[in-house]
Order: sequence, then C-alpha cells, then structure tokens
Amino acid sequence: MSIFNLLRKINSVKEAEKLSAEQIRLLQQKRFRKILRHVLAKSRFYQRYYQEHGITTDKVDEIGLQDLPPINKSIMM
Repeated sequence: MSIFNLLRKINSVKEAEKLSAEQIRLLQQKRFRKILRHVLAKSRFYQRYYQEHGITTDKVDEIGLQDLPPINKSIMM
C-alpha cells in the first residue's frame, strides 16, 4: 500500500467517526453494494452461484447482506 492510499484510508476512518448511526448504516450499504457489483463483474463462480439464487447486477440495490445465500468450502470446491 502506498503512503497516499494509507493517508486516504486514515482520513476516511476519521470522517466516519463523525457520522451518525444512520449515516454509518448508509455508508455500509453503499460499500456492500460496491463490493457485490465488483464480485458479480469479476468472478464467474459468484456470477453463476448468485444468479442461481436470483441475485443479478440489476438487483444489487435491492439486496441486503441477509439476502446472500450461504456458502461454504464444499460449495466453492
């Protein structure tokens, strides 16, 4: 990690400390959806697995963490 990225992360943490509980919840949702979009775009395994459970890129804004299907090592293998 570069010094620039480290400083940016530190600043992000400091800014998050000032947020209300609702703002933190919204930030968490935003970050979750960003990760989910990335996974659906980059991982063939997760594209197929999530599609089997009705989770597609166009539905990302409707999906919560609790909506993700469980996964374990045997499924991944």
